[in-house]
Amino acid sequence: MSRMTRMATDIKYSLIQFLRNRQSVFFAIVFPVIFLIVLGYLLGGQAGPRALYYVDGDGSPVSKAFIGSLNATGVELRDGAGMDLAGELRDGKISAYIEIPRGFGDSVADNTSGAGLKMYYDESKTSSPAIVSAVRQVVDAFNANRVGLTGTVTLNSQDVATTAISYIDFLLPGILGMCIMFS
Repeated sequence: MSRMTRMATDIKYSLIQFLRNRQSVFFAIVFPVIFLIVLGYLLGGQAGPRALYYVDGDGSPVSKAFIGSLNATGVELRDGAGMDLAGELRDGKISAYIEIPRGFGDSVADNTSGAGLKMYYDESKTSSPAIVSAVRQVVDAFNANRVGLTGTVTLNSQDVATTAISYIDFLLPGILGMCIMFS
């Protein structure tokens, strides 16, 4: 018991000694936080626009109504027809896209076993969770309007690993190492 008491006493007095030295507190705690905020703000710490690219492979009135519902959520919709959206997502140039497959309108109208939408997103982007949530809300509202019908719209969302890394992701481990060295 005396060893534990002595160790607790040593830790207590070391902490008191550390907190009394204003310079060590500044460089171990305050300076790294200021450094992260300033560099993060100056070097792109802001979130990008909430843009969702879409490819309408169906072109039916049902798919156009679905796109109109997405547009009402506040997510900026951009037509991705003719673009390599998978490559753009992998390179970190876009944060999410959705594919509306051919026959989407027919499967919704015929009450077949489910009209599947495919959504791909980059979870490392700060805008992705908001986009995925908005699309899920539209799918849920679309299904709620079809109460009593057997066919439903399903959303298959998939996080795609990207090669892009932001500067703040690169900077954070170095600042943490600096903080440990100052301590």
